[in-house]
Order: sequence, then C-alpha cells, then structure tokens
Amino acid sequence: MLQLAEELGINATLNMTVPSIKIAITNSEGYEEEFVENLYETIIANGKRLELERAEKMRLEELERAEKMRLEELERAEKMRLEELERAEKMRLEELERAEKMRLEELERAEKMRLEELERAEKMRLEELERAEKMRLEELVKEQALKEKELQLKFDLERFKIESGFRVNDESNDSTNACSVTSNLNFKKLIPDFDPKQSDISLVIFERQAKRASIEKKDWVGQLLGLLPLEIVQFIAREPEEQAENYDYVKKLLLKRFKLSPEDFRQKFVQHQKKSDSTWKDFTFEITNYLDEWLIGLEINIFQDLKDLMVVDQVKKRTNASTKDHFLDNWANLKSATQVAELFDNYEDVRKVNSKPMDRWGRNDKILTYSGVKEKENRYGKTSPRLGASVPESTRERTFEKRVMQRCYHCNMPGHIKAVCSKLIKHKKTETLNNIEGNENPDFLNSYTTKGSVNGHEIDILRDTRERQ
Repeated sequence: MLQLAEELGINATLNMTVPSIKIAITNSEGYEEEFVENLYETIIANGKRLELERAEKMRLEELERAEKMRLEELERAEKMRLEELERAEKMRLEELERAEKMRLEELERAEKMRLEELERAEKMRLEELERAEKMRLEELVKEQALKEKELQLKFDLERFKIESGFRVNDESNDSTNACSVTSNLNFKKLIPDFDPKQSDISLVIFERQAKRASIEKKDWVGQLLGLLPLEIVQFIAREPEEQAENYDYVKKLLLKRFKLSPEDFRQKFVQHQKKSDSTWKDFTFEITNYLDEWLIGLEINIFQDLKDLMVVDQVKKRTNASTKDHFLDNWANLKSATQVAELFDNYEDVRKVNSKPMDRWGRNDKILTYSGVKEKENRYGKTSPRLGASVPESTRERTFEKRVMQRCYHCNMPGHIKAVCSKLIKHKKTETLNNIEGNENPDFLNSYTTKGSVNGHEIDILRDTRERQ
C-alpha cells in the first residue's frame, strides 16, 4: 500500500494504517478505481516476481555451496589417498633398503669370517714351522759338549725365569689392552667424528653414549680426545694439565671455541636447501632452528627488535662493497635500523667530502693539459727532459686527442673495418667445394648391396666394404 501511495504521489508514512492509506488514496485528486486496481495488481506481481528471483538466487547459491563442499571433499580424499600411496611407497623402499643392507652385512660378515679362517690357518702353519725349528735347535743343544752343560743349564734356568716374568706381564697387559682397545673401538663406532668446518659442536651424544658404556667421568676427556681432530686436540693441550683433564672445563672451552656465530646461523637460514630424501616438515624444522639460533645470538626478544632486524637485513643487502668493508668488523652485530642508517649516512658524507669527483668511467674530472704540466714544472722544477721540451703554441691549452673512430676503406662508412664490410661480403662470390652428379641407373649400386629380409619385408642392404681412409 505504501508503494501504491508513492506511485500515486500521496505522502504516506510508516505510522499510517492500511485503512487510512486507502482513504487517502480514494480521496486523492484524479482517483480512478480501475487504474488504481491495475497499478496495485502490477505492484503485487512485481513483488512476487522479486520474491521468486530471490528464492531462485538463494537456491543457486546453496547448490553452488554444496558443489564446492563436494569438490573440496573429493580433493581432500584424493590428497589423503596420494599421501597414503606415498607413505606405502616410502615404507616399501625403506624395507628394500633394509633388506639390501642386511644382505650386504651378511656378505661382509661371511667375507670377514673367511679371512679370519685363512689368517688362523696361516698362523697355525707358521707356529708349526716355528715348533719344528725349535725342536731341531733343541736337538742341536743336546749334542753339545758336557763341559758346557752346567753353564747351559744355568743359562736356561735364568732365561726361563726371565721369560716367565715377561710372559706373565705380557699376558696381563695384553688382556687389559685388548679390553681397552675393544671398548675404545666400540665407543668410537657409536660417536661420529666432529668436523668444525661442517657443523656446530655438540657433546650431548658423547655424554649419553659415555654413560651408556659405563665409562667413568674422569676418563671422558681421554675418550673425547680420540674423537676430535688433531688441531682441536692441540688446542686443548695448551691448557694447564689439571684443567685439561677436567671434562666440564674442556666442554665449556669447546663450546665457546666452536659455537657458530649469529651470522653463520643467518646464512644457514637464508641459504639452506631442502634435501631430496627429507620432507618439507624436516626442512621447516631445520630453518626454524636456524632462525631461533640467529635471534637468540643477537638477543632479539621483542617484536620491535625483530622488525629492526628485518629492516637492517634489507639495508645491508643494498649497500655497496666499500661500506660493507668499512663496517666489516661489527657487521654481524648491527641490528638497529636507526643506528645503521645513521652510521651509513655519516660514512657516505665523509666519503663525499674526502673523495674526488669521478666521471662515468671512474676517473677524475680533471684532465691533464699542457698548462697543468707547465704549472707543475714552475713549482717543482724540471723532473724529466720531456717536461722541458719545447711545445708548439698550437698544442697548448688543449686536451689529449680522442681515439680515432674506425672507418671502412671500401665503403668509407664509420663503425667497422673492410674485413667485415657488408657491401664487400654481399658481392663476394661463393666458391664451389663439391660437385655431385646424380645417377638414375637402378643397377648402379648392385655391386655394393645385397638382398635381405626384415620382419618379413625384402629390402636392399648396403654391405660393408671394410675400406679404411
């Protein structure tokens, strides 16, 4: 009714009731009942049409939303299926790798047993030869003269005593050394060798394996030295003897000496690449650790410091080589954007004052002229015969001659020489290198070919003449 009143030009408000609106419509000037009824029916029809269009639009949106959810569900299911297949393939490859590794270990063990058996047989053969030689020598000793028997008996007695003492000591030492060597060898297999050029030093694995091997802490330093390179062992050997045998002191010394700097962690964070045999989860974990170590090393604890660090990192990437060389000693510790900007501005201001203007080739703008040479001669005197030589008047106060531009002697055009002149090359005749004539006679190659069959089809085959050029 309000819309009908507005169409008829009647001022109706929301506070008016339907009967009052009807009265206002019937009392309006130019009221025609048939026209008003038609207009009212048109308004009602338009409202229904709009309602139907709105309902249709909502239905289409609902269908589109349902289709989108269905596609997302299908995509999620496909992704899960692919992940499951990838996981199964990975497990299969790992199982194959494990089986291959076991096979190689079994072959290595069999080869080792075979070599040990050969070594044992060779050792028994040598012992048998030695025993036979010893028996022969003993027979010779028995045939010696009786007058030397007493001396020989005394000598044998003393030798027996000495050999018995050495044998007892050697057997005890051999057993102790064998246990120690075995323990050391087994312990070295458990701990990877440390390379200071490739990784950060960490003694957590060493301490765990030492405790697992039941090695006393007072012997840890000796075990650790066997795992370190020679230069690190020499570095520890420079310390006093009491401190060098203290594991806690040696641990602090190594961590302080070989701990990676924040700049090293920054480079690892920026340059680290994902390995082919690792997952993106592993890669994310690695670069997150590098970022944490970088921020911890620079003592970045709040968000504002992190913003400054990101800005400073971008500023450093855009500085020239001379600025970086000037601040190289403190380059990694510059983490305040305001401080970096002020330092760089001051450095460039000083360079502008002290440096001479350069042209685009990196040379000074001042050009050497004869007047400059004459002024230098008057101030310092003649320094060479060339400075005192007479110079024509026409050459004074002028710069050095410019390089003569290349010009072609054939077409007289600048920029190239006669050897590469396009006009000369265009008229140059092409020499004939080969003159090949055709022969349409089908029997021409009969002496060089033979008949053959390939997949049931008869073809001509060129036979080898075995000629060498």
